[in-house]
Amino acid sequence: MPRRYNSKETIELILSASIKLFNEKGFDKTSMQEIVDESGVSKGSIFHHFNSKEEILTAVMVNQAKTYEQVILKWLGEVESMTAKEKMIAMLDKILEDADMGADALGKHVLKSPQMILAAMQESLKIAAPIYAQIFKEGTEDGSITTAYPEECAQVFTLLMNFWCDNAIFECSTKELCNRAVFFQQMMRDLGADVISDKHISQFIKSK
Repeated sequence: MPRRYNSKETIELILSASIKLFNEKGFDKTSMQEIVDESGVSKGSIFHHFNSKEEILTAVMVNQAKTYEQVILKWLGEVESMTAKEKMIAMLDKILEDADMGADALGKHVLKSPQMILAAMQESLKIAAPIYAQIFKEGTEDGSITTAYPEECAQVFTLLMNFWCDNAIFECSTKELCNRAVFFQQMMRDLGADVISDKHISQFIKSK
């Protein structure tokens, strides 16, 4: 007799199987039938929850982004006494030290898949960027950050930090990566958000 699943458990099985396959084979080369086989969930049940493989991809990225959000919010609750600039500097330390918090947490096929990169960018802008924007806004109030565009600054920070400055996504030499990091540092400084230190650049190059 087939096993019965509740909706939450079914979705978790589908997403777990999908991210495993997407990491191993890539999004394009993963079929719905393989997701059926890997998850143990019937095709009918999968299509009850998701209309397409693209919808599954979106759900996978939403889950990852929400997990990232929970970690960051928990950590921010522990550093309330810091200025906004200090929070951003410390957060960047944490991101560079913990591969599970950045794009390195994704599998190599994910990093080569345009669909998955786009989905990751969209979810980063929806979930991570608003957190950074709030910190930048706090900085304009406590005087540690002077940008006139906190939301836009946060969005650019998110995209450059997580994607453009990742040579697994946008391939480049070590020298070119170093130049990107220095440019990123200078750009943030010119925007009034001097939150990337020389130490961060060294950590950044080593982490890639």
